[in-house]
Amino acid sequence: MVIFAGGIKGILSNNAGEPLPYATIYIDEIQSGTTTNQSGNFEIILPPGTYNMVFQYLGYQTLSKRVQVGSGFTTINVILPDKSVELKSATIYAGKEDPAYTLMRKAIAKAPIHLQELNWYTAQVYMKGSGRLIDAPFFLRKKLAEEGLDSNTAFISETVTKVRYERPNTYKQEVISTRTSGSNSNDAQNSFIFSSFYQPEIAGVISPFSKKAFSYYRFKYIESFTDRGYTINKIQVVPRSKGDNVIEGYLYLVENDWNIYRINFVTYKEGIKVLIRGVYAPIEPKIWLPVTSKFDITGSYFGVEFEYKYIATIGDYKIEVNQDLNWDIEIIDEKVEKELAKKMELLDKQMDENQSNDSLQTKKSDKVTRKQLKKLIKEYEEQAEEDEGEEQKDVVLNYDFKIDSLANKKDSTYWASVRSVPLDSNEIRGYHKLDSALAVSYTHLRAHETGRNL
Repeated sequence: MVIFAGGIKGILSNNAGEPLPYATIYIDEIQSGTTTNQSGNFEIILPPGTYNMVFQYLGYQTLSKRVQVGSGFTTINVILPDKSVELKSATIYAGKEDPAYTLMRKAIAKAPIHLQELNWYTAQVYMKGSGRLIDAPFFLRKKLAEEGLDSNTAFISETVTKVRYERPNTYKQEVISTRTSGSNSNDAQNSFIFSSFYQPEIAGVISPFSKKAFSYYRFKYIESFTDRGYTINKIQVVPRSKGDNVIEGYLYLVENDWNIYRINFVTYKEGIKVLIRGVYAPIEPKIWLPVTSKFDITGSYFGVEFEYKYIATIGDYKIEVNQDLNWDIEIIDEKVEKELAKKMELLDKQMDENQSNDSLQTKKSDKVTRKQLKKLIKEYEEQAEEDEGEEQKDVVLNYDFKIDSLANKKDSTYWASVRSVPLDSNEIRGYHKLDSALAVSYTHLRAHETGRNL
């Protein structure tokens, strides 16, 4: 791995000078995302060159900035302006359906295409986990205090993973480096879990893109705004009944293409609260993939209150677009656009009669109803199964996971070069205290073993 001596660092704040924690930073030239840390600081290792950096934070205007990098670090302090762009809202009249339902029907119809729009992709994922005890029974707090640990001491783990996806269901993951405070194990504590909210379920949680979503959720249109030429719709997701395996929060969708722009969800698992935030970016036109993800986990277990934060940055994307599904289409909601839907269905019937043996691309027009799109996707999937062979039909998931034998042997220079989210003061303290405790324990063990062997 080539280690560069320079890059870009600085702090991201608002007009009042307040730092913006966990803001997303995306760099076009390397198709990589990162975030600021809890104090709004960022540091990115880069070779010399000119880069277009995109800074994003919920509630503020997105800002693009060209930055020149030389042989050392370029320091920039960036201020995000308040969101002053005109927002479009909707008035809901009595007896009228909320417009969010039309948006979600279109998004759900498009979801199967998003799941298969790439033949393959590769990426590199940096994940940092940082946890601490908030409260614990007296005897445990006393024991931790004896080791010089308290609620301000963070337990840290970092992992760098190479991932590869191959359509339709093959995932490969190789952990190339891992580091965990207080442990010399080579276990990958923060292995990257493959999932997509375009799937009907994620880890047992019903997705808003599921065909069953309207049975589990209510949807409310909040507003729309423009970001870098894209129209973004903000939709509130409300579970019909509280409990595990449902989410609540906000889903941001790109108009017309129905890609995910951002997610901000909360779910519960056995009483443990999980806050899920994700930011997506256009890797290519109409192809949006996640660039940062953040999971905040809080709860209690047998009197021990804890919190854990995972931050993942995904970058260095290489992709191959599935041209068979690279459709530039407008989806018609037949429940709202009834007359246009009738015309499209009549046209579809005529095309079937006149071009029954032609390809999907020939049959497909630039506008389709949800029913027509479902039919086209079914035809595509049947053709794909035929091309790939019968043995592919029963395969649900092909998942390969491995850890490099030298994954836990990387030194501090290496970690300084790959760490895309700077450590905050608690995390630095956590590494220092817990690694020191491990060294003391090891010294005591060696002394005990030496004494026993004399």
